[in-house]
Amino acid sequence: MWRVYFETAPGEQPARGRVHFVSSEAQRSTGWIFVEPSEQELIRRFHDFSAVELWKLLESLA
Repeated sequence: MWRVYFETAPGEQPARGRVHFVSSEAQRSTGWIFVEPSEQELIRRFHDFSAVELWKLLESLA
């Protein structure tokens, strides 16, 4: 089972975010792939991702 964590870079403009996937056996992270004008918009965009989209993102990091 993978846990998904979203990291933001506080205080940066534009706001940036990246995703971390963590399991008991491995960890994978994206680069700063989310860029939005504000942190609120950044978080809203991340919440719009479906489980299928997150799974495809994880597979692309393999």
